[in-house]
Amino acid sequence: MKKILSTFFVLILICGVAQAKQHQRGHSKHKAAVADQAQTVNANGEAVKDPNAPVTPLEFSLTKDKELLNRELTELKKTSANAQQIKNERDSLQERVVNVERDLQQFKLENQALKDSANQDWFLYGGGLALAGVLLGFIIPKISWGRRNTWGSF
Repeated sequence: MKKILSTFFVLILICGVAQAKQHQRGHSKHKAAVADQAQTVNANGEAVKDPNAPVTPLEFSLTKDKELLNRELTELKKTSANAQQIKNERDSLQERVVNVERDLQQFKLENQALKDSANQDWFLYGGGLALAGVLLGFIIPKISWGRRNTWGSF
C-alpha cells in the first residue's frame, strides 16, 4: 500500500514539474509581447515606454483579464436591458390575456343566455300551437257547415 501511494505521489510530482515548465515557457512568450507593447515610438523616432503599459507578465495577464471582464460587463448590460424590455412585454401580454379571458367568459354567458332564450321561444311556440289545436278541436265540431242532417230533422 505504501509503494502504491509513493508511486502515485511521484507521478503527481512529475506531472506538476512538467506543467510548471510549460507555464514558464508561456511566460517567456508573454514577456516578449509585453516588451513590444510597452514601447512606442515618439516623433523623433526614439522608443518611449508607455507608462500605462504592463511591465510584468502578471500585469499583462491582469490587463487581458480586465479587458475580458469589461467586454463581459457590456454584454451583460445589453442583456439585462433586453431582459427588462422582455419583462415589460410579458407583463403587458399577461394583462391582455386576463382581459381576453374576461371577455371570453362574458361572451360564453351571453351565448348561453341566447341559447336558453331560443329554447324558451321554441317551447312557447310549441305550447301556443298545442293550445291552438285544442281550441280548434272544440270550435270546429260546433260549427255547422251548411249541410243539413236530414235524419235529425224528423
